[in-house]
Amino acid sequence: MNAIKIDLLGWRKVERDLRLILAGSSELREDGDAAALYYRLAVVRLQCAVLEDYSTILHRIGADKSPDTLLEDLNRELQGDQELVLLEAVDRERREEAVATLRAGLRLDEGHSPSLRAYSALAGLEGRWKAVVAALERLAARSDAEALAAIYLRLGEVHWRRLAAPADARPYYGKALRARPTDIKLMDNVLKLDLELERWESAIDLCEALIGRMNRRGGRPEMTVTYMLTMGEIHVYGQHRPDVALAYYLGAINALPAYQLSYTLLRELLEAHGWHELEPELRGLPENLIDHVAGPLERLRGFVESGDMTSGDIVEALRAQMTTRA
Repeated sequence: MNAIKIDLLGWRKVERDLRLILAGSSELREDGDAAALYYRLAVVRLQCAVLEDYSTILHRIGADKSPDTLLEDLNRELQGDQELVLLEAVDRERREEAVATLRAGLRLDEGHSPSLRAYSALAGLEGRWKAVVAALERLAARSDAEALAAIYLRLGEVHWRRLAAPADARPYYGKALRARPTDIKLMDNVLKLDLELERWESAIDLCEALIGRMNRRGGRPEMTVTYMLTMGEIHVYGQHRPDVALAYYLGAINALPAYQLSYTLLRELLEAHGWHELEPELRGLPENLIDHVAGPLERLRGFVESGDMTSGDIVEALRAQMTTRA
């Protein structure tokens, strides 16, 4: 604990010196460079808060970390590089002091990027989402292409998850996706957003891309099957093409015969539509799906044409054959 006291004394001296510099120089206060000093003062105040409440903060975050590690985490959180665990554990009044300091600097230089990042992080902890959006928009206007993707992603998340404005979120996600076209997690998020917005064609394109990526990666087929079933749902409810939906359900069953949800969706489809609506034209399907569909489709057709089985019986018979084959 002596080391913490020594560190704290040092940071308090830095804080005092910065305050004296800012208070004593009217020329500096009128210069845009002052924003950097205000930012540094805000960070130092937060560092002092962390060291002063060191034991309490460790308890709040449920981790045993050294003071140096906590200060490193603080800097990363302020710059948006990791989840705001430590900042949330800092006393609220101390965070408000830091926010007031950042605002003072931003009044002198509204485009100071480190201040904008820190301000958006702290404002988000208080639920000031419109202020977060304003800060991130200013930050985006002054960022290079490499940094823009993360900023657009954050803007999209705020609009979608915090402001309940999915339509406003979509353009930001689109910009982020154009910057990171191979980011699977981002593609999945955009797919979920498109489904919510009923942007069916875009959702189909994303599903096809994700299925292709999952297949190329190999390994466990669960994610491929999830996207195939999603394609089925899109074609049932968005495209009103139950025949195409059937093909994707059968493709999912072929890829992972023991997966229960595929059979549940298949039974619901058989109960809602006659066979004349469902039997898919294989020639119209994507080539990579045809090979997965032909075998289970032939089995399903045989059960349907027997004429004496309920939808539930048909599905159970297909399940028995497919799982035995597997």
